[in-house]
Amino acid sequence: MTASAAAFRSVPSVMTQHAQPGLSRTSVVATQPRGGSLPTMDKVTVGPCTLEERDGEMVSLTRWWREACAGTGRLVLVGGDAGAGKTVLVEEFGRILGDVRLLRGSSEPLTTPIAFGPLRDMAHSLSPPLRQKLTGPADPVEARHLMLDELRGGAGPTLVVFEDAHWADEATLDLLRFLGRRIEACPAMLVVVYRQDEVGARHPLRVLAGDLAALPVVRRLTVPMLSEAAVARLAEGTDIDPAELYRRTGGNAFFVTQVLGDGRATVPPTVRDAVLARAARLEPGAREALDALACLGTRAAPWLVEAVSGRAADDLDACVDRGLVAADDGAVAFRHELVRVAVMEAIPPGRAAALHRRALAVLGARPPGEVEPARLADHAERADDRAAVLAYAPPRGTTGIHAGGSHGGRGTPPPRTRSVPGQPGRGPGRPPGGTRPAVSSRRRPRRRPARPAGGRRGVAGGRRRPSAGRGAGRAGDHRGAPGPGDPAR
Repeated sequence: MTASAAAFRSVPSVMTQHAQPGLSRTSVVATQPRGGSLPTMDKVTVGPCTLEERDGEMVSLTRWWREACAGTGRLVLVGGDAGAGKTVLVEEFGRILGDVRLLRGSSEPLTTPIAFGPLRDMAHSLSPPLRQKLTGPADPVEARHLMLDELRGGAGPTLVVFEDAHWADEATLDLLRFLGRRIEACPAMLVVVYRQDEVGARHPLRVLAGDLAALPVVRRLTVPMLSEAAVARLAEGTDIDPAELYRRTGGNAFFVTQVLGDGRATVPPTVRDAVLARAARLEPGAREALDALACLGTRAAPWLVEAVSGRAADDLDACVDRGLVAADDGAVAFRHELVRVAVMEAIPPGRAAALHRRALAVLGARPPGEVEPARLADHAERADDRAAVLAYAPPRGTTGIHAGGSHGGRGTPPPRTRSVPGQPGRGPGRPPGGTRPAVSSRRRPRRRPARPAGGRRGVAGGRRRPSAGRGAGRAGDHRGAPGPGDPAR
């Protein structure tokens, strides 16, 4: 997955097309002198490239590899969100090892899974007996024992990489379970790479990890998102505001790379395709819940999403299991703003208007003062309800009616709530009953200073981008008082 090469630093420009093999057109790399550079606190130089903030992970992989070479095999679970840079980390680790035996295969999200998918990818490098078994319907027991023989009988230590294990078929998961209990006696390291944001509590890979948790050979490695400082280094030489880039991408290496490579669009086509491909695998009810959350804003109370979408809690939970949204302090929120925008832009206009009408009806029925009028006016405008817009619009001279919208810069950003659904309020000014309003009280808008010519611009390019949902740039927030029937805590 070379598109995840966003964990590389670009000097001096991220817009250069690179001819290096194995890297996509928008990969972010830096040419460095070859040599024996040692890991530093912030980055590690490996051959011609510099990985941002991956020195600790590289040191751990190196230590475990040395243990495997000494005869104590290791099974390494490498997790991280989609686009965090897991694949490129493992690729670079394998490259710097030099001339070692490397076996590599991937699982795929096939409608009809093929047994031992990763083994079939690496069949050309396996021994004839195992390769012969994989040419047709493979006997699971024989295939497992033959693979163990591969790891025991090699001329030297073997590095085995199973990519995208979150899509692994049952035979592959059983193989991992089998090898995990026997690899300690092999001069080999088995690296299992997976998207932890797609591995929910009931996912088969989660069960496998639990089965192997107590084994002394198992090691775990989590590839984190890039820090704001790393994103700023990647944005050097561009006119994109690094703080805005970090806010919209959350430090996701793939998203950062694609935005820098595109340089103009709110959501680059590659990011949109990746997000919508994951959303397309949701059941219809879960997709309706996801669309409702996108219309409500970056985050919202679960009861509100259920009320607006008309779907049950299980459908919203499915969005969490798929890794599109996350539970956050009693609310649900999109993992990245770009994900929300991609989902919002894909909602047909009529459906988007219907969702905003439902949001207006649900929020408008809350007790007076709980929901800020500007928020209601925003939903009314997107629902094309002119009477409601006039009813809820703030008086002239106060906060504009477009709060939270991305309508060419009109209005002010939406007031951010500090409340959590169903939890007692904290701090001064809360209403009776111990809960705070769903949206905090408005503050006087600050005048945005004019951007000088040639200065940095936001990720969206500073221009209005039409979309199916009319409000693709909203970053609003619907949390706060519990819904009907929700107990106060």
